[in-house]
Amino acid sequence: MQGQEEGDFAQRMFVYAYRLFDRYRRPVVSLAILGDERATWRPSQFTLESKVS
Repeated sequence: MQGQEEGDFAQRMFVYAYRLFDRYRRPVVSLAILGDERATWRPSQFTLESKVS
């Protein structure tokens, strides 16, 4: 449950899901309940990009 806007929320959800998968090797379904009052804040995805030098 998330009660206020948070910039790294999508990343935190990704980390939680990955850690569960890594430990149990089972599919993970992520569910978030947003209880904030700002209707325009709805995180939808987390993208990880790697920089190649």
